[in-house]
Amino acid sequence: MSNVVDIRGEAIPPHDLEAERCVLGALLLSPNIRREVFETLTVLDFYKGAHGDIYGVIQELAEQGKPTDAVAVNAQLMARNLGVKTGNAPYLHTLINEVPTAANGPHYALIVKDAAVKRTILATAVRITAWVH
Repeated sequence: MSNVVDIRGEAIPPHDLEAERCVLGALLLSPNIRREVFETLTVLDFYKGAHGDIYGVIQELAEQGKPTDAVAVNAQLMARNLGVKTGNAPYLHTLINEVPTAANGPHYALIVKDAAVKRTILATAVRITAWVH
């Protein structure tokens, strides 16, 4: 999990881009893990917006009973004019190649969820602090 500051010295919210990439790669490789991952994550749990877009397309295709491989997902992303934002087909294939094993997709989903919960807590704390002052 990344707990660093940017070049301006500002804290970067909790996230784990590697876990995000691995959960997406696992979903592209194995339909068997969908249910468990879909029960864990929402589109908004992804720190990187493009990853949330890819996840949303995978989830929608799965709900429609359609294939969720890289070719089908890329076609849907292109139809929504999200191809450039999400890296087109080469990025989807990179996601597949990065995942050590698709069987660990649910574990990667828990890492992504944990970071999302921490971001929510942090945002709530900031709002409470502003409200108190």
